[in-house]
Amino acid sequence: MNKKLFSMAVLFAVLLSNIGVIPVLAQSVSPAWDFEYDLNGDGTGVVICKYKGQRKDVVIPSSIEDIPVVELDVRAFSGTDIVSVVIPNSVTDIGFYCFANCRYLQKALLPNTLTFLDLGVFQRCIALKNITLPKSLEYIGIGAFPGSGLESITIPDKVHTIGAHNGGIPPFSDCVHLKSVTIGNGTEMIGWGAFGGCTSLTTVSIGSGIKAILGGAFAYCRNLTSFNIGVKKLKAGSTFKLYGGGDGRYHETGYINSVQDLDGNTHQIDIFVGCSALSLKEKKKIRDTGYTGGF
Repeated sequence: MNKKLFSMAVLFAVLLSNIGVIPVLAQSVSPAWDFEYDLNGDGTGVVICKYKGQRKDVVIPSSIEDIPVVELDVRAFSGTDIVSVVIPNSVTDIGFYCFANCRYLQKALLPNTLTFLDLGVFQRCIALKNITLPKSLEYIGIGAFPGSGLESITIPDKVHTIGAHNGGIPPFSDCVHLKSVTIGNGTEMIGWGAFGGCTSLTTVSIGSGIKAILGGAFAYCRNLTSFNIGVKKLKAGSTFKLYGGGDGRYHETGYINSVQDLDGNTHQIDIFVGCSALSLKEKKKIRDTGYTGGF
């Protein structure tokens, strides 16, 4: 009888695991002693300064000593051997290079409160094939995912800007396994070199809010065969306010086949240079939207 009950219990556990119940229950919150932490500047929340635990699957606590965890510090997990990480919704700030060079990281659950991803957060996370970006996200900054293992990416509608208008490491450059990119209707600017060197990229779809695509944005995407944009013409000759807008800067609209570096020097680089797989029909379709550069 005991053996029969045991067998039934095992079968039940297998069934639960197949529908995803067991993994959720098994993945408990990581204890506070797995981290170095401190109060943030104004004393209202906890900053995770460094991960020092041995667990490969990390669930960051939403609070420590009854104080909410609000920030992950610069390089807090960089170079560690973690395989997965769950970031609680209490976190609103993920520091530069936070998960950079986490070469075994396969899954990252981002908080639905996050509004920006910036410099090097997931740089060279080569095992990270997919990630769901939260709907709250508004900005994907320089160097967010370069050299990562992403195979596809969908940019939510609230994202205004992908990358930078001048200098810095492009956000998705050299993601050599990236095959498809879908960009939502809220994106106004795709920065310089944003998807440059994504040699497996075949399909790009851009929403109706786009106002500017900058030099080298899709440079040397040699397998790109399909490029769809949600406007009939990407009109030049106008301006729009850059994301954030705190300094009042504006940028010109249209296909901008150049980039200005941090020193103010302008460099010519066509948006689609090296996209050798584009058919004549596809090139004409792109030309019809206002592109005048080379392929």
